[in-house]
Amino acid sequence: MLRKVAASGSLVLTVADEDVDTIDLKVLKKTARSKKLLYGIAVMTDYILTDSEDKLTERVEGYLSEAEPDGGFMVFGSMIPMDSPPEKVERFVRVCNTVGKYPIEGRIRNIFQSIDGIHLHGR
Repeated sequence: MLRKVAASGSLVLTVADEDVDTIDLKVLKKTARSKKLLYGIAVMTDYILTDSEDKLTERVEGYLSEAEPDGGFMVFGSMIPMDSPPEKVERFVRVCNTVGKYPIEGRIRNIFQSIDGIHLHGR
């Protein structure tokens, strides 16, 4: 399945975090890197709305530890309903901003430069 998505012309290869038990993140990373794609995990709404901040932090840190040291990895919310409590969404954003900032474990990388042949546009 991952190879089909990677061959589709998409610039990003993503999976939902509910699928990490059936899809090895190392295979996701290897497939994405072989096609020079960004890759990431969509954190499911239930986790964003019900997990404690500590549990969300543990979840996001776990995904980032699998993604490092290659970069090109994203963690984002999956289909957050409009009526979600703002404090829950803000908590998720705060966790991502806190544990997802570079450098991760002391490595410095400018995400607006080329990452293994991928050019990210930005400032």
